[in-house]
Amino acid sequence: MTGECSLPSARASKWRQLWVLCSLVGLAGCFGPGRTDFVHPDLDIASIQRVGVVPFKNYSQTSLAGERMTSMFTTELAAIDLFSVTDPGVLENYIKAMGLKSYALSKEQLKGIHKKYKLDALCFGSVDEYGLMSIGGEQLPVVTISARLVDTQTGGILWMSSATVSGKSKTPLIDIGEIHVLQKVAKIACRKTLRSLR
Repeated sequence: MTGECSLPSARASKWRQLWVLCSLVGLAGCFGPGRTDFVHPDLDIASIQRVGVVPFKNYSQTSLAGERMTSMFTTELAAIDLFSVTDPGVLENYIKAMGLKSYALSKEQLKGIHKKYKLDALCFGSVDEYGLMSIGGEQLPVVTISARLVDTQTGGILWMSSATVSGKSKTPLIDIGEIHVLQKVAKIACRKTLRSLR
């Protein structure tokens, strides 16, 4: 394993595409929830006390999707009550102040975060789809997110998951009801992603 906690950009892009493809394959015929998971065989959840959430990367066409999903994912991660979860703003401020790239932290930088904030792992994520998608002649709200848990002392990936979830509504996205549906779909996506950690 290299000194980077994340895959190089080209390979990371391929992983994102693979996760989205795998999730969408699961939706064929009956458009609903899909999920892809990896759990390290030696993962000991009990040994992880404190987790920090790094602000999600946004690859969707919705400008605020990264911020929205970071907030929602952090809430859902805290709700499963496995770890003490640090506010994403703390890490975001630290990463900016240190001039670091959140998607390419080295092992030494991870160890520095571990020492400063006493975090056992960091959760990195991305928003791959967030908005309307044309399915069977209908405009349906679709959310696809990917997340991974990285050991701050070794840089190893402990857990990865990706989920795609859709809602069913013909209402325009700008309508209040549709916004509510999209938020509900996003929350379900977070919960589906986290299911393999429970």
